[in-house]
Amino acid sequence: MPVFREDPYGAFNFLVDLGTVDAASPSAGFMEVDGLDMAVEAIPYRNGNDVRMTPRLLPGLSRPVEVALRRGLMGAEELQQWMDEARRGAPDAKRDIAVRLLDEARAETVQTWRLRGARPVALNGPRLSAMSGATAIEEILLAVEEIQAE
Repeated sequence: MPVFREDPYGAFNFLVDLGTVDAASPSAGFMEVDGLDMAVEAIPYRNGNDVRMTPRLLPGLSRPVEVALRRGLMGAEELQQWMDEARRGAPDAKRDIAVRLLDEARAETVQTWRLRGARPVALNGPRLSAMSGATAIEEILLAVEEIQAE
């Protein structure tokens, strides 16, 4: 359950558990998580004899979402191996992942997002430029069947 307090939490202390490595290790450390979204389709419906001239909206299916995980390129191979499993159609390529937001002291998990049925659909390499002093960033894009916040 989320931990309530008056002031909002910072978005800078978090752990990503890919289900195979220690979430506190540097190779599992991500600098950014994007796409922790939930959506349900709204289906317009109207009876032919409805008095109102506008359709009502019925709940439809939950839509799968895409979540992007970004980290500095450090030579760790687990993302490439996971992408290779997905390209081969391996059943083990589908995983449940946890993203945990920590408090400022990194002592307590204050919110967890469970990514159910996550499978990599793209592994993007870094943008390289001889004129830049930026860090080389890799990104894995995951197709996620369901996100549960707890």
